[in-house]
Amino acid sequence: MENKKRIQKIKVSLFLIIVGLVVYVFWNQFPPIIKEIKDTDYKTIILISIMGLMYQFFEGLSIREISKTLGTKISPIKTWGCSLYSAFYRVITFGSATYVSVLHYLKKQGLSPSKGFSVSTLNYMGQKIAVVLMAIVMYFSNYSFMEEYFKNYQKYLLFGILFTTLVVVVLILICISEKFHKLILMIFKLDKKGKFKSIEEKLKDNLILIRHSTKDLLVDKVLIFKIIFLNILKLSCWYVIPYIIFYNQYNYSFLDYVSITALAIALIGVVPAPGAMGSTEFIFGLLFANLMDINKAMSGVFLYRFANFIIPTIFGGLVALKMGISSRTVKK
Repeated sequence: MENKKRIQKIKVSLFLIIVGLVVYVFWNQFPPIIKEIKDTDYKTIILISIMGLMYQFFEGLSIREISKTLGTKISPIKTWGCSLYSAFYRVITFGSATYVSVLHYLKKQGLSPSKGFSVSTLNYMGQKIAVVLMAIVMYFSNYSFMEEYFKNYQKYLLFGILFTTLVVVVLILICISEKFHKLILMIFKLDKKGKFKSIEEKLKDNLILIRHSTKDLLVDKVLIFKIIFLNILKLSCWYVIPYIIFYNQYNYSFLDYVSITALAIALIGVVPAPGAMGSTEFIFGLLFANLMDINKAMSGVFLYRFANFIIPTIFGGLVALKMGISSRTVKK
């Protein structure tokens, strides 16, 4: 319990530090930023909100495909609800309960925790792979533009690719490697008095279940292709948001906006901030300020955050409320 509280405090502190940096750097720009958000055309607000929800919808389809392979058919509406539900908990817990919320939701749909873990892990792996692929493809398909404005970020992109590759490798090992599981369980050798023996046994059983339920999925090439493809579609919904916001104001192409956003999301993945809160504003503001007035860049960033952060949270909150009401009704 104490460790959980300490981890939560660290995450909150990191979040506050990054937010503090954003406020410090952009303090003088906040009044015009708020004004520009208020002046935004309602059609733009509706369009970017739809993109934020469509991101969650495609994530739900990816979850559905994996669940179906594990023998549980869930409707697209319910898997969309799963994605929104996890988005809600990602925000209110600073990213610490995103995985747990997915497991809880899928358990309600008939998937055991071990299978739920497999679903969540494979989907997360697909997302990480899609982020790297999109960043590389967009960077080199728009090479002259990216070299002109963002050459200094190449090394960070490379670091992001290496870090993401490491994450994917570790997740694969968790899913399929018995030797890696033994390595994880070695930590319990420090428990000389056997106080955590029951936890060790439970973890060992769960790792075996995860290994058995995931191993076959990773050799299913069609499934892996579907997961990555759906995650590319999912990310594309976010990548077009800056274009929707700025295309009438600045003479940059659709490819330019998508390339910058793909680079930004790849970089955000390696910044240690809970739920990417604070890091999103900082990195997007930093990149887009290379192309436009800082006030415009930051107003666009906050509109982007509204679409991919606030809107899914609101709808996810409604899903959580509905689940809570349903649970109370069943208990009665």
